[in-house]
Amino acid sequence: MNDYALPIANDGQEALVLLKKNDVNIVVRDIMMPVMDGIELCIQIKTNIECSHIPVVLLTAKTADEHRIEGLEIGADNYITKPFNLEILKLRILKIFKWSLKSHKTFKKSWK
Repeated sequence: MNDYALPIANDGQEALVLLKKNDVNIVVRDIMMPVMDGIELCIQIKTNIECSHIPVVLLTAKTADEHRIEGLEIGADNYITKPFNLEILKLRILKIFKWSLKSHKTFKKSWK
């Protein structure tokens, strides 16, 4: 995925540190990680006013509907199961970026 600058974190706790130090536009994480899993990371992101606007895409081998529902209920913007097609992941990220840009433009217009 050379289309994007990718700060890499080995676990959810490290990802939170990177979020504070970098201008991050999207978080793509596996659910199963050491120290802090992807679900807890998503909760931490979506409940923090400073980063709650950042889209979160969860990647996982957990394919059961209850896992998908949990991921989406805690605020994930997308839930993609493994194995996945890299082109589809890239398209989902692009769509999220376009939606985010459009939303920001609309929001700015409403404040003028």
